[in-house]
Amino acid sequence: MVTTNALKIVFLALVFSTIGMAQEIPFDTNVPETSVGTGTDQTSEGAQDNAVENNSKTPPPSTVMPPVAPSKADELNGAAPPSSPQSPPLPPVDTTRNSAKPTRNKTPAELAGLGKLAPFSDIAVITKRFLPKTHRFEFFPNFGLIMNDAFFSDLVVGGRLGFYFNENWGIEASAISISTSNKSVTSELQNVGVQTQSLSTVNSFFGADAKWDPIYGKVAFLNNSIIPFDFYFSGGIGVTGTSGSSGAPTIHLGAGQLFALAKWAAARWDISWYGYSATSTINNSTSFFTNLHATIGMSFFFPGAEYR
Repeated sequence: MVTTNALKIVFLALVFSTIGMAQEIPFDTNVPETSVGTGTDQTSEGAQDNAVENNSKTPPPSTVMPPVAPSKADELNGAAPPSSPQSPPLPPVDTTRNSAKPTRNKTPAELAGLGKLAPFSDIAVITKRFLPKTHRFEFFPNFGLIMNDAFFSDLVVGGRLGFYFNENWGIEASAISISTSNKSVTSELQNVGVQTQSLSTVNSFFGADAKWDPIYGKVAFLNNSIIPFDFYFSGGIGVTGTSGSSGAPTIHLGAGQLFALAKWAAARWDISWYGYSATSTINNSTSFFTNLHATIGMSFFFPGAEYR
């Protein structure tokens, strides 16, 4: 009996001591998971040390972090699904910078003023004359009037034939016929007995000039077409047929412009000044007269241009 009671006491003491030890052991949340199928809890101490060291250090930029599954709240808010672990995340896009600047290329400051040259879309440099003249003849039939004759109406009909040594220099011969009629003031003087025969009238001119073409360029016509032009000066000598003399020595100065319509034709206008000395048929007195001619016509160039 004593032995049995003693065994009971020892057994109870072991039971109570076991219960007390179970209550004193805390729950370790860091205990690693046991491997399934082996029946044993095997955790390498070296692996635990490496895990602690990796957690204490910041991962390098090239490290690919595993995707984290979004929570239910993130899915409701439209969160994007996790990216693939093989591709690193893209850098964030600065939408503020893109919205502040236009998408097209910015025009450089030195080219910003080209828009004022409208309606033309480009700028061309004049590299050569459109109408070639070197070693070519020019025939210029023309008509016009004398603008500074106060007593007579003068109709001028003539022609000029020129030859160009190069693009800037040439010579030209002129032949002009002039028909004269009285203006109203002259008829009134005759009606009151004033002798108008003392006034000199012209009827012809023959002469030769040197031509110089220093200016050429292009002009726009009604913003629709481009017309090349040449501006020239001329000067020479000749003789003028008048009512009192068949051949009065004359000095000629002129200027004009050619508007090229083709490489063989051009529209031309001309302003010419003629100075000469004429003798009156009434009192045989000699006076110096000047006439200012304005003529217009077409110029024709030949032979055909084999260059340009």
